[in-house]
Amino acid sequence: MRNLKIIAFWEVRKGIESLWVWALSLAIILLVGLALSLGKVSIGGVGFVGTGKLIATLVNLFMLFIPLFTLVVGALSIVPSLEDETFIYIYSHPITKTQYLLGNLLGKLILLIGAIVIGFSVASIGVYEYIEMISYLHFVVTVVLLATVGLTVGFFVSAISKSTTVAISTVILVWIIFVLLGDLALLSMGILFSFSANKMLFCALINPLQVFKLLSVYSIDSNLELFGPVALYSLRLFGDSFSAVMITILLLWIVVPILATLFLFERRDVVG
Repeated sequence: MRNLKIIAFWEVRKGIESLWVWALSLAIILLVGLALSLGKVSIGGVGFVGTGKLIATLVNLFMLFIPLFTLVVGALSIVPSLEDETFIYIYSHPITKTQYLLGNLLGKLILLIGAIVIGFSVASIGVYEYIEMISYLHFVVTVVLLATVGLTVGFFVSAISKSTTVAISTVILVWIIFVLLGDLALLSMGILFSFSANKMLFCALINPLQVFKLLSVYSIDSNLELFGPVALYSLRLFGDSFSAVMITILLLWIVVPILATLFLFERRDVVG
């Protein structure tokens, strides 16, 4: 436990010094500001279209940015330390691979959550008039869940990659696949292959970005009409358990990559 805390603290200190934490906070503030500006119209003055457009804009912006950022952070978690032999130095001390991995992940997770909380706290100054703070807080929690998914998937890719270049290329490919498997792709597949409603829903729910979209919109406004028939069908199917189902899926996307990383990295020859 002590070794895990040491590695986590080391990662936190490195992250703060590398400035990516502050870059993430600033990006969140700018994205919320962009969403707010897109929700405004000028008709003899500045007015606000309504929370619907703001919600849709927030969700779509963060659905694209957060996974890409956190996938890259995760991809840079392990393999660079293998390339520059930092891990060999660490491993020469009485520390196990599991302790190193969990400490590394914990440190990165602390940094991510801190950056997200700082960014959204500052950004709340501009949106408190348009969204209830409890709903805004729910949205922040869903962003944290999505960020953790991106981190753990990137972490897994980093643990099995032979080089930093391969790790970065792989996570960008993963991000592109997640983005492409959006609403239009699902509708196209449904028409092309004559998918049933259940198959369409299954295809949507295996994509963490789609799950984030459904959960984040529902946490702010239980009316999912903004996001099409798949969203409405999922709400009708799961009813009061909708949030629990969405959160469970995201948690599976967090736990499974962590377990897979621990299993495969323990069997990887990192010294030879």
